[in-house]
Amino acid sequence: MVRFLAALSVIFLAWTTGAAAADIPLKSFFGKFRGSAVAETDAAKKLDFAMRDLDVTISPKGDGFEISWTSNQRPIPGSGNKVSKRENDVAFLAPNENGVYKPEQQGDPLTGGNLSWARIENRTLFVHVLTIGERGAYELQSYARTLSPDGNEMKLLFTRYHDNERVRQVSGTLKRYQ
Repeated sequence: MVRFLAALSVIFLAWTTGAAAADIPLKSFFGKFRGSAVAETDAAKKLDFAMRDLDVTISPKGDGFEISWTSNQRPIPGSGNKVSKRENDVAFLAPNENGVYKPEQQGDPLTGGNLSWARIENRTLFVHVLTIGERGAYELQSYARTLSPDGNEMKLLFTRYHDNERVRQVSGTLKRYQ
């Protein structure tokens, strides 16, 4: 619980401080990226999925942006599982004075919706999604997408927490193709 509270403190600290001078502009992230990633937790092995093929598109939308991503989870050979495809997209409005982007549509996490936000720090675009279950257990998904200095490569680090426990971490590299 202490680690989770520390993580939330860092997130809220980001809400109350301005963007650093070294933060790259949002338009640097616009484009299409494709690559692969691997789940680095034991949970992935239990599910018989470890590798993922990823597609990410980030495009301008008004003064904000829209991000869509597809993850094709490849089964471990011999597991008997089929490829599992997940698709997500969310549009974010212009950032507030602290550089935090709010989604166009925000749900109430206490009634089954998501609480989402995004921000840029240095060369990384962070997208966070918080959900709360019927009995009050939370799930926090965090996507950190970091651009290389030339902008043609994106490192992904996805982490999912359920209550105070990390249940999944996925990392990979994507290449800009448009």
